[in-house]
Amino acid sequence: MLPIDFTKRMKELLGEEYGKFEASYSEDPVRSFRINTNKISKENFEKINPFGGEKIPYAENGFYFSGDGIGNHPYHHAGMIYIQEPSAMAAVESVDIQPDWNILDLCASPGGKST
Repeated sequence: MLPIDFTKRMKELLGEEYGKFEASYSEDPVRSFRINTNKISKENFEKINPFGGEKIPYAENGFYFSGDGIGNHPYHHAGMIYIQEPSAMAAVESVDIQPDWNILDLCASPGGKST
């Protein structure tokens, strides 16, 4: 159950859209990961991808996946993939980052978007 003060505030903010917001808490979570191209190229990862999953259309290196245990997989421990919400990938994809830029992500914690 969501805290009463929280639901009250969200109803004020979302108005008639609140029902959709509340229903989202009953849905299965969307799970995704991003390939860390500092560790492996997208092309090489796609050859060995044991997770399958649908490509995230707006995230060049992102994939949806289902199931559990991906956080215990050796690819995750080796840093080849990073479990990350699709919304976090969208933020990075919206900026045309250039190789010679220095980026300070003030919202990164622990810093997954910067890998």
